[in-house]
Amino acid sequence: MIKLNLGALKCFEIVTNQFQDLGVVFQNAIALEPSNPAYFSPSSKILLLGNPKQGWLEATFSNPVSAIQCRITSSQRTIMSVHDAQDLLLGRTELEEANLTGSSSSFKANQPLSLKFSEITKVTFYAFDGQITLSEFGFQR
Repeated sequence: MIKLNLGALKCFEIVTNQFQDLGVVFQNAIALEPSNPAYFSPSSKILLLGNPKQGWLEATFSNPVSAIQCRITSSQRTIMSVHDAQDLLLGRTELEEANLTGSSSSFKANQPLSLKFSEITKVTFYAFDGQITLSEFGFQR
């Protein structure tokens, strides 16, 4: 599993091709050290936040991968979907409700999500106009 070193990013840095050498490019992502304790992550000081367009972010792979895993904290229900090179949906999983730190959610903050399919070239996270953060983002070729 290749895990991205999000700690190497600077706070408020727009994240696009910083991990291109590992074969992944992001869209609509910014590095953030959350000041809001609801988005706190014990595993990483720096997180990825869907921004400037609220509620979604995307990663595209230069070569297909077979698995993706990360931890999600979101203010809304969140869907993680994976697509192939023709942009066909391979599969999806979801966080069925908000899971902010300190909330009464049935999901803990920094909830692990993962999907395994062959030939994944894109993963999209969509939080229905909410705020979404990702930590511990990793993938397998």
